[in-house]
Amino acid sequence: MSNLVITGIIDGPLTGGIPKAIEFFALADIPDLSLYGFGSANNGGGSNGEEFTFPPDAISAGDYFYVATESPGFSSFFGFAPNYTSGAAAINGDDAIELFFNGAVVDVFGEINVDGSGQPWEYLDGWAYRVNGTGPSPTFDLADWQFSGPDALDGEVANGTAVTPFPLGEFRATLGNDAVLNETFDDGTQFTISTPFFSDAGVSSGFDFLGLADGSGGDFGGDPLPVGLKAYTGFDGSFLTGQDLDGEGASLPITLTWAGLDITGLSNLSFSGDFAEFFDDPGDIDSGDFIRLSYQIDGGGFQELLWFSGADFTSTGGPFNGLFREDTDFDGVGDGAALGNAAQTFGAAIAGTGASLDLQLSISLDAGDEDFAVDNFVIAALHRAPPWRLPLTMACSPRAMAAPLTLPSPSPVLATSLAPQRLTLPLPAARPMASTLAAPSPLAPLILPPVKPLRPLRCLSLGTPIVKPMRPLRSPSRIPPLGPPSPRPPQRAPSKTTIM
Repeated sequence: MSNLVITGIIDGPLTGGIPKAIEFFALADIPDLSLYGFGSANNGGGSNGEEFTFPPDAISAGDYFYVATESPGFSSFFGFAPNYTSGAAAINGDDAIELFFNGAVVDVFGEINVDGSGQPWEYLDGWAYRVNGTGPSPTFDLADWQFSGPDALDGEVANGTAVTPFPLGEFRATLGNDAVLNETFDDGTQFTISTPFFSDAGVSSGFDFLGLADGSGGDFGGDPLPVGLKAYTGFDGSFLTGQDLDGEGASLPITLTWAGLDITGLSNLSFSGDFAEFFDDPGDIDSGDFIRLSYQIDGGGFQELLWFSGADFTSTGGPFNGLFREDTDFDGVGDGAALGNAAQTFGAAIAGTGASLDLQLSISLDAGDEDFAVDNFVIAALHRAPPWRLPLTMACSPRAMAAPLTLPSPSPVLATSLAPQRLTLPLPAARPMASTLAAPSPLAPLILPPVKPLRPLRCLSLGTPIVKPMRPLRSPSRIPPLGPPSPRPPQRAPSKTTIM
């Protein structure tokens, strides 16, 4: 079995169709990457064989790395440089990719003998991303992949601000023995809920509801199937959905609780789940609407985990008629990636250890056409402490940032058990798989440059600087050094011209 898997492909929106790139993920330690290579099958013309052979680098289980046709456009769009560049990555949204191990195909995306234009797997000016827990496989299975849809990235200039961003580092391998929760919403047996499932289809319009839908039926507490179900995409099987949740007198927010999850002996916990909100022009979400996940360990009090709040309001009469965005600083205003019609995977770190964990989902939607859908809630323990998506965030006073900030040693850059207020620190562009970031010694403290706060902050003491991780990459085991990137290792010449 291959220890390497194709996890993502992007055909970018910048001039010239860049970045064109492929994301790979290591399922286990690979001491010699040169045993692997890949090739692109263009325009349905069949296999071109192994066009790029990786250099003899050693990578660790959990590493992500990226191959692009060039570096400047990739770096501009993603904020870090690719690990390798090669013309073999010159894909155009309708091309297949083959991964080779010792010369044999071990994983594939797309149909190598079919031009992808107009096919369900087309990703022109968009992306394709592997579904968690699937692959590798030498046979392409459409169900193993999720898609942005053609032209989803049109007009975007950076992944971080895209409406439908490429899900960098979001793939999770099989859950293994460290799974704490695997909620697929096939039924309601794993959680308790503050309001029973319902639909008003039998007594009213059928547009107020809460329950489990599966595309053809569902569970709405014995009530008829609502007529107002939204046409979400990307959900597999049954999922939890609702609309205008207080329309039949329910008290908001509605809460679902998974109580007493056993985390004894586990650390480095992380959450992931799929989320969507159907966009009806000009938007339905108001400032008081939210989707919020929180957790507590050993009854110590609930902490914020992952929030979605209203944003992009179009009404001239107030903060109404918008959409949901991830609320990265938990201030009630969406400022991150937007939810849309298609299911998107989001994740967050769960700080702390203990014996028992409670997870709570709270939803507040109080008007017509305000809807949500969620699925595939997973809590799992990573095998080692993960690094986190740049930029890091730090609790500090805006005034204190007028001068360079020195972090004590050992550095808390990988801390996972603290909860500060947030200030984004722009760090140098770097590659996700570069030299390991070691904790600085007492004689070599880590220095971060002065920055300007993005918004007013409720500050914490600077007695000990505190760093809070962003959403986990799930997860390359290495973070690039803060400084000039390390030189790339020499590459073997592929059959196509390598772009350096």
